[in-house]
Amino acid sequence: ARLLLAEAYYGQQDYLAAIAQLYEARGVAYRPEMLARITQRIRLVVNKQAELYREDTDSRGLLTLYQELTQLEPDYAAWFVELAIAQLALDDRDAAQRSLALVIYDPDVGEQAQQMLTKLQQTATVAHDTDSIAPATEVAGIPLIRSGQHFLVAASPGSAGTLRLLIDTGASMTMITPGALQRQGVRYRDTGQSRVFNTANGPVRASIYTLEALSVGDWSVQQLEIGVLELGGQTGVDGLLGMNFLKHFRFFIDQNDSMLRLSLN
Repeated sequence: ARLLLAEAYYGQQDYLAAIAQLYEARGVAYRPEMLARITQRIRLVVNKQAELYREDTDSRGLLTLYQELTQLEPDYAAWFVELAIAQLALDDRDAAQRSLALVIYDPDVGEQAQQMLTKLQQTATVAHDTDSIAPATEVAGIPLIRSGQHFLVAASPGSAGTLRLLIDTGASMTMITPGALQRQGVRYRDTGQSRVFNTANGPVRASIYTLEALSVGDWSVQQLEIGVLELGGQTGVDGLLGMNFLKHFRFFIDQNDSMLRLSLN
């Protein structure tokens, strides 16, 4: 149904709506051939929308488009290069350097990203603007563990040990299982609130707690809200690392080296 809706939007030249529907469909597709088909369609529709922005010389539109795409598909390095180009068009050199630095090890676009980054740094050096070079070096590589089509990352809730969280950019909130909270002795505050979350088994209401902090490597978010929910069928997983953590950083999921690459926003 989402693919049909995407095609309807495409026929109306509402490419942004079509892209949103295609990513929704991609999120629930599991057959490799269907994933490949949807991904190919996404590339085509994104190019159509980007062409419209370029025809209108709408650099802000391009920036917003590629900012959203790097979050919807943080393992596709080409989006980060396009984001950097949009940032440079708006003369945001620091942001462009940070975007490029995340993908310099990618086998497909890494060489292009490195060349662009080197040129930016050389220009900054000639201009004696050494401060603009620093942000590009502030990229952390956090080891990931592959789990099927997904990746697990070690996260630390304060001084209470380590949690194995599945990176889920489709989850608006970070989720931790009740067992993991109890087992690790995690310190939290009950907000007294609850929320309905969509799961593989349908909508489920879960309590909302606040962690004092959650860290991945040396990168930490304070006072992070989490949902407490059982993850049916997920073994060896303590929860999901959602966008309310990841949105605080620029991030790229490097599938080739199994690394989560993080830099400052």
